[in-house]
Amino acid sequence: MDEMRRLDAARQDLDQARRHRAKVLADLQKASAEAHTELRTSETSMEKWAAKAHVAPSALSLLATDREWKPRGSSVYEAIDGITGGRYRLAELRAEFDAAEAEVTKARGALRVADAAAVAAEIGPTSSRPYADTAMDVLLIDDVLVNRRPDRVILDVRLRNPGACSVNVTRAVLRILERRRFLTVFHPTADYDLLVEDDVNQVPVSHHIRPDEVDRFTLRVRLFSG
Repeated sequence: MDEMRRLDAARQDLDQARRHRAKVLADLQKASAEAHTELRTSETSMEKWAAKAHVAPSALSLLATDREWKPRGSSVYEAIDGITGGRYRLAELRAEFDAAEAEVTKARGALRVADAAAVAAEIGPTSSRPYADTAMDVLLIDDVLVNRRPDRVILDVRLRNPGACSVNVTRAVLRILERRRFLTVFHPTADYDLLVEDDVNQVPVSHHIRPDEVDRFTLRVRLFSG
């Protein structure tokens, strides 16, 4: 039960790290929008601001949050802090976001370690030696190929035994470490035929995708035999 408690604690640590990252990212996005508004509404043009900050004009326009927004590089934020007097603490917030991102990565790694320990405790010894001494040198997972079907997901697990003794595999355990929500369309809304005649080939398609929606189509590829 100790391993399960550690696993639960690792999950909570990851959730907390992700919440902190989301908060810092929101603060950075808000500060970016405020800085962009100040520069855009000033008497100086965005081109002159960009020249003063020694950045491309597009770097300033990407501060706006009325489009698909993502954090910019630290050098861009440092330049903008220079022309705004550091009022929006953009470089500082970017550094906080990088630190929060590192904490998420660290927590995710700790969760994987805790999960492996919980699996080892649940399955128990696999030979006369302790499980922890045999897990890595008896059986390896070389790869897991993910094959998505309309109604299911197929995991193609590739195992390898690098040891000198045979290994009897009797159980497969699948643990959910993280749950993420993705927009997914399982069934294609259209099918198109594409004739491959050259290195670059194209086919007209027609789809109208509204905000926060996804779509999916298939291409039936045929090779030109002429």
